Amino acid sequence: ATDTLSLGRLTLTGGVRFDRQTSSLGPAVVNAVPGFAAVLPAIAATPIDNVFTWTNVTPRLSAAFAVDDSRKTVVRGSYAMFASQLPGALAAFVSPIQYSYAYYNAVDRNGDGVAQQAEVLVNQGLQGFSGFDPANPSRQTSINEVGSGVKAPITNEFTVGIDRELAAAIGVSATFTYRRIEDFLWTPLIGVTQANYLRTGTLTGTAAEIGSYSVPLYGLPASAVPPGGGMVMTNRPGYHQKFMGFEIAATKRLSQRWNGRVAVSNNDWREYFDDPQAAILDPTPAPSPSTSRPFAG
Repeated sequence: ATDTLSLGRLTLTGGVRFDRQTSSLGPAVVNAVPGFAAVLPAIAATPIDNVFTWTNVTPRLSAAFAVDDSRKTVVRGSYAMFASQLPGALAAFVSPIQYSYAYYNAVDRNGDGVAQQAEVLVNQGLQGFSGFDPANPSRQTSINEVGSGVKAPITNEFTVGIDRELAAAIGVSATFTYRRIEDFLWTPLIGVTQANYLRTGTLTGTAAEIGSYSVPLYGLPASAVPPGGGMVMTNRPGYHQKFMGFEIAATKRLSQRWNGRVAVSNNDWREYFDDPQAAILDPTPAPSPSTSRPFAG
């Protein structure tokens, strides 16, 4: 719902937007892995309505003021709040059917480059797994869960600018934009915080590019790992992103059979860890996140 009010050289526009978004889980069945049904058995997912429900009321407000009676110079500003779109398939996060794997050591006795079932060293136990609880592989509920009160990530945006007509068909403009984005979604291990990680050692050495280094290493005790490595989807605490941008543009409107536009902009987009102990799980410094733990380092 939007309305515009004109007061002489001042124009005000205000509005409000209402969004209600849901994501539900439908029924699904996956077959057992042949020969390894004891580890990756057949699983059926029960439908769950409204795994995620996001309700948002977001305001919009803008103002434009003509500085002179000829209205050749206009200053403007705006504020808007945006709620992120809910991915339709997000409810799959709590399905008992996840991308799952289990891997073992094997010996290629016949040299064909393929591990036959008889060559898999099951007696040595699992060497790794993901997506299921090896202590309860036929579990009909998800190893993951949704945190209480999960809400849509929010962006607050402010802009301020000025437009000036230099000639009948030529104008210039400048705009500054500020955005703050917060309540990002993340998926830490269930019940695990940075306090659960223990110092396990130090990585030291020398590299030609950086010289000597000494990096503390941390590990998560097995007793703190939730069943199956289950994760919780929730809003990330102690973390936000900020964007600032400035643009100057000149426009030649269509006249005498030509038009054109030239612009230059400078943008700065950064992330901030307001509370690193809450926003980071593994405190081990890392050059980049890993696929399995994208919020480490």
